[in-house]
Amino acid sequence: DESVSQHDSSTGCVLQVATANVCTLNVSKYDHSVISAEGLNALGRAQLLENQFAEHGLDVVCIQEGRAADDQVRAGAAYDMYIAGALDGSYGSQIWIKKSMHAVVLMASAISPRIMTVAIRLRDHEPITIISAHAPCLLSPPAARGAFWCELARATTTLRTRWPSAVMIVGIDANAR
Repeated sequence: DESVSQHDSSTGCVLQVATANVCTLNVSKYDHSVISAEGLNALGRAQLLENQFAEHGLDVVCIQEGRAADDQVRAGAAYDMYIAGALDGSYGSQIWIKKSMHAVVLMASAISPRIMTVAIRLRDHEPITIISAHAPCLLSPPAARGAFWCELARATTTLRTRWPSAVMIVGIDANAR
């Protein structure tokens, strides 16, 4: 997982951005005895991550393997969460945007369980487009890998076409590729 500071020199806007493969936020993936022993539950795990992200000053977090059941928008304590639902319990990309930024969401689209896109505008700044993505691993069939990269290229092109002056942030678990 990585964190980077994204600075738009034309506007003076500085964002702290990270990407994180969280393995799962889906409670059904946990053994309930483990939850009790660790003091965690699904809501608790998301809250724990949310607290850690906020404590580290992260403004935008791209999440992979969130594994939420459906496409949805959730309001956490510190972040608004834009979620591409999982496929058969796997994948699920998410974009978490810190509420204190007062971002205006121009668009949010769950392209697939592996790709989530959001476009935002911060006061007096150019739009910012964000992609959270999770690539197939090297052992996946070549057709699946190729289809993912084509889908990601289409999503990028769509965002660039609609908001050509936007800063683009891509948080991706590229699986060593």
